[in-house]
Amino acid sequence: MKHRIPIIALLMISISGYAQIKVGNNPTNINPNAMLEIETSDKGFLLPRVALTATNDAAPLSAHVAGMVVYNTANTDDVIAGFYYNDGSKWVPISKANSVLNGLANPSSALGRDGDFYLNTSTNQIFGPKA
Repeated sequence: MKHRIPIIALLMISISGYAQIKVGNNPTNINPNAMLEIETSDKGFLLPRVALTATNDAAPLSAHVAGMVVYNTANTDDVIAGFYYNDGSKWVPISKANSVLNGLANPSSALGRDGDFYLNTSTNQIFGPKA
């Protein structure tokens, strides 16, 4: 009986603990409002890179998941390379260039025309409007 009370107390303390995670420099100084904090002065944050097939297709996910954020590497159907988030029913472009191009029936047809955005196919970067 003497050993049961400390074990139960230990289990209760570990279950009620609050978890915060910090990756990077100074791991002991965590912002109290953050569940996850990433701190660095010489690195970037790399999101998952996927090849989306269309804004209404969840692929490569098995289903649409609201809040999912990815970097799309594909230029097909109504998607072009860039950042997208999922609203629970479709992929939505985050950048203004993606929004402009995704408003077109065939976004790849507008790439490279004067006055429109254009795509550098060697770097998959969108520039524009073209002068």
